[in-house]
Amino acid sequence: MNKGIIYIFISIVISLTFLYVCLLNSQSVDLNLGLVKILLPLSIVLIGAFSVGFLAMFIYKQKSKLVQKSSQKQLEWKAQDAKLMATIASDKEKLLEAKIATLETALKAALKKNEAGK
Repeated sequence: MNKGIIYIFISIVISLTFLYVCLLNSQSVDLNLGLVKILLPLSIVLIGAFSVGFLAMFIYKQKSKLVQKSSQKQLEWKAQDAKLMATIASDKEKLLEAKIATLETALKAALKKNEAGK
């Protein structure tokens, strides 16, 4: 069975259980917010706490996705940098080989001129 389906099923069961508990607890309770006391049904307090927890988990998951994308991008950049460095090193080798070939040709030509001049 797919993990996503299992997580959705578990989430639905937990949510329905939570709603059932909220419906059973309809009596009013005092909610102390520091300076203010509010009389609210317990179900509203529970739903509010559930919503705050849901929002916190949603923000955490979004942040985790951003961190994961960022680290993946950095790995891609490092791979591109390594490939670029390898290309640069290869190009330097080719340039040096071309210079050596040019110098060898010039040396041979100078030696031929020197031998012909003697």
